[in-house]
Amino acid sequence: MWPFGFATSVGHVFGDQNTGSDEAPDAIAALVDALRPLDRESADLLFAASHELRTPLTSIVGFTELLAEGAAGPVTAEQRQLLATVAQNAARLMALVDSLEPSVHEPRGPSW
Repeated sequence: MWPFGFATSVGHVFGDQNTGSDEAPDAIAALVDALRPLDRESADLLFAASHELRTPLTSIVGFTELLAEGAAGPVTAEQRQLLATVAQNAARLMALVDSLEPSVHEPRGPSW
């Protein structure tokens, strides 16, 4: 799988070079155009995966907070420690999910 913005990056890197050939820019533009749909598909997949992971994680975080606050009854010290572990791991997963989303669907580099 190509990373985000690969098509734009290829065009940016190779498009800035003066090859002295009229065919090279056309070939590079064709390559960039061919890769652009793959960039979009990758971005769409990561956006969907991020959304699907974020939804249950939000519930886990919310209900963990409610339980820790005693909304379902008194919480023992051992239970509080276990809930803190759940909250810590949920926060770690949420940070991972957040890292999937930056710049998804944002234009990258020059427009070809």
